[in-house]
Amino acid sequence: MFACLNITTHCWISQDTLDPGLLPVTLYEGRDDLMWSLLQFISGSIAKNSTEDFISVLYLMEVLYPDPDRGGEILAVPELTDPACVKKLAAAAVYIHLTTKVNYTLA
Repeated sequence: MFACLNITTHCWISQDTLDPGLLPVTLYEGRDDLMWSLLQFISGSIAKNSTEDFISVLYLMEVLYPDPDRGGEILAVPELTDPACVKKLAAAAVYIHLTTKVNYTLA
């Protein structure tokens, strides 16, 4: 279920926008909230699902947070005293969760 939902979201986002620079601004504005929601789900289900189930999240992150070499922006470090920094760092937390799972699986 999770993989299907995530792949559908990824396809919807990238169907007409192969160039990440063409993504609508509203998509970039909502990406932190989406990653926060995914973090809540992943942190509760990472032990129950296989590593392959989460690969689509990495594809989604690639679309929402493209490299600066591919038209993406360089992200500033959020102000740590601002409560909104938790959502701004959610993508980093998702990435850490997933790489930890991969490293644990390979070990």
